[in-house]
Amino acid sequence: MIKKIIFLFFWLSLLTIIIVPLLISLHNSYQEWQTFSSNVEYSEGNMINETFQVLCNKFIINWELLRKLDSSGFSEFVHSPNGWRLNSTTMYGGFIIKHPTTYETINEDGIRSTINYEIPKPDSTLRIIVIGDSYVAGASVNNNETISSLLENFLKEKFPLKNIEVLNLGVNGYNTKLELNRLIEKGIKYEPNIVLIGIVSNDYEDAKAIFHLDRYLVKKLIENNISETKAWEIRLGIPVSKYLPFNKTIQESIIKPLKELKEISKIQNFNVLVFSYPLVEQIPEKTYLQIIKGNVTNLGFEFFYLPEEIGFKYNSPWIIHPKDWHPSVYANKLTAEFLGQELLPKIEKIAN
Repeated sequence: MIKKIIFLFFWLSLLTIIIVPLLISLHNSYQEWQTFSSNVEYSEGNMINETFQVLCNKFIINWELLRKLDSSGFSEFVHSPNGWRLNSTTMYGGFIIKHPTTYETINEDGIRSTINYEIPKPDSTLRIIVIGDSYVAGASVNNNETISSLLENFLKEKFPLKNIEVLNLGVNGYNTKLELNRLIEKGIKYEPNIVLIGIVSNDYEDAKAIFHLDRYLVKKLIENNISETKAWEIRLGIPVSKYLPFNKTIQESIIKPLKELKEISKIQNFNVLVFSYPLVEQIPEKTYLQIIKGNVTNLGFEFFYLPEEIGFKYNSPWIIHPKDWHPSVYANKLTAEFLGQELLPKIEKIAN
């Protein structure tokens, strides 16, 4: 009996020594995370000397300095003639996501394509350029599964005797302003007949400021003993629209570039069609559509809101993963077919 008591006491003592400190550690970690995340504060202007500071367990962000941080490496596409094999396991929004392995090829001009395009454009060729962010570029889908590739195949079936090329100028993380710059720098020389622009509601954000948050803020949080997953939770919980106001930034990041695009389209003589994905930000849909659709139609561009046109939603089978809302192959196919149908009369007119 005494031996049993001693044996039991031994194991209880051992468990106490091992488990209790572990539970205390987990509890303290949780409390630290709760205190840290619930007391995030934000500052603008020159109130602090550094972009990020931790003061009394409160995290301070200087938004003015944030915009001035190094942007090298921001969504750069590098020539990959043999294609890149993308890892099937990625971190997105703080979550570990397993995707099927995909391949993407970047041509010599930094465009997602398996071929290089002739300059000047051959007389017999009709060219369409698609600009946008990662939704257009084709995040986590193969070369032949992007909107541009599927649209090209659709149109070639409809016009088998016409040489039609659809160029994908989408870049991960870009907003409308940066997409217009890319069109000017890389796209105009390809002499497009038609330009399609895909808009996501977060295009109103300062894309480089968001990039800096992703690059530097998460790193800083991890340096302060916050796990990577929790660091991303903090990052995603920042009310960016409070410090990059919607009504102000939408004019700078979307409306103004669209007006510039109108002037360029007149000079270069190409048609423009605008399509928008569902909202991803906490912006009233009615407000968003009134501003975007109103300005687009006033410019004389055609506008299509994909939720209304094809039923696009941020759930299966439209997205690649419940935690990753990039369009799936299914969504890209339906989007390409819809846009293709809308383009048929324009192409017939150009072809004649």
